Amino acid sequence: MKLEQIERLPRFSLPLNLDRISTILSELDLLNPDFRWVHVAGTKGKGSTCVFLANILVEAKYKVGLFLSPHLCSPNERISLQLDPISQENIEKTSRILDEVLQRLSIHDISFFEYWTALALLIFRENHVDIAIIETGLGGRLDATNAIQNPLLSVITLIGRDHTDRLGFTVEEIAREKAGIIRQNTPVLSACQLPAVEEILKTTAIRHHSKYYSIYTDYDISFEKGNGFEPGKMNLISYLSGMAYTGLEISLIGKHQLQNASLALSATEILAKKGFCVDERIIREGLKKAFLPGRMERISYQNRTILLDGAHNPESFQALKEALSERFPERKFNVLFGSLKTKLYAENIQILSGIASKIWLTPIPGHDSVTSTEEFNTFGQIIFSLNSSKETVLSTFIQQSDPGDILIVTGSLYLVGWIRQQLIPGEKLRYKTSKEA
Repeated sequence: MKLEQIERLPRFSLPLNLDRISTILSELDLLNPDFRWVHVAGTKGKGSTCVFLANILVEAKYKVGLFLSPHLCSPNERISLQLDPISQENIEKTSRILDEVLQRLSIHDISFFEYWTALALLIFRENHVDIAIIETGLGGRLDATNAIQNPLLSVITLIGRDHTDRLGFTVEEIAREKAGIIRQNTPVLSACQLPAVEEILKTTAIRHHSKYYSIYTDYDISFEKGNGFEPGKMNLISYLSGMAYTGLEISLIGKHQLQNASLALSATEILAKKGFCVDERIIREGLKKAFLPGRMERISYQNRTILLDGAHNPESFQALKEALSERFPERKFNVLFGSLKTKLYAENIQILSGIASKIWLTPIPGHDSVTSTEEFNTFGQIIFSLNSSKETVLSTFIQQSDPGDILIVTGSLYLVGWIRQQLIPGEKLRYKTSKEA
């Protein structure tokens, strides 16, 4: 299939189970791939944790495949080798192998994410990666990536409320779905969780005879206060290795990104038990070089600073608010906000209102998004509709500000990706900063 044909595949295909993807991977001889891999699930911080870990392993001279979801600007961002997204030509060449298998199996209802999962594994095998870092799409238990067998490590980032229409409304229900990636006799590493969530993860790990690690029981972590756009810093003492890492720096902004970085560092130490040897210098370099677009990403444009952040659930909005309040304590921000109707958008706006001088609500082209400001009247006179064509939304938003302002674009990765393409059209994206660490 060509890229535009893949994009037209259904987002979900019934029945919602692993039978279809398991059949496809079995036919491709990829249920048990010949490369080693790490599985990452959670609600917040999955992509950042994957990118931090991939950067460390690339810095250590391993050949690394990276599978992320969702993409920001182009679907080919989902699959990368050595931190570079693969080309459209590579996608179309490899997809011919997959299409032949689908035809042979008479499978005509493959979903968009199932297709990309199979495509990623084919590309990783063809390029003989040493290790792949694979992020779940929507959940865990029934996620297409969960059909792949024998991960080296299961990593679970912060669990909160998102995709409540499919995973359950409470964090406990969502945690049970995410815990579905825990495998028999496979180590599990978790971020700091709510007590009820931690209990579910621990119980599941015990049931599967899997060693359970947590960054807040197996590590002592302290974060240094950040100012402006300077790198985030932290100190970490590992009770696993006995190492003391002081003055670790990352380029991504926010305490939540330091937490994601510490999770990646912890994963590195566990992988060392599996033969992936990485020294302290490489860890430092990898963490500092890691880059993920659309996560408090700073772009200079028309004498303004624009921060792009794909926050779309209450936990990520709380992290955004805390990061900006810490680094710019006396400042209020003009915000361009767009949200899918399936998200907890009223709760997200409520959190955002604490740091916003004005919030401009915009529809997201091509998506069922929030368009009316009426239900936000309780937030006072800070919510406005941005009635512009999609070609003029960015320029209209900028006109509402003054030179030197810091502007925020948030609420959805779809919105952030759309605006980013206008700010830096044609940029070749990498998951590694261009700045020297």
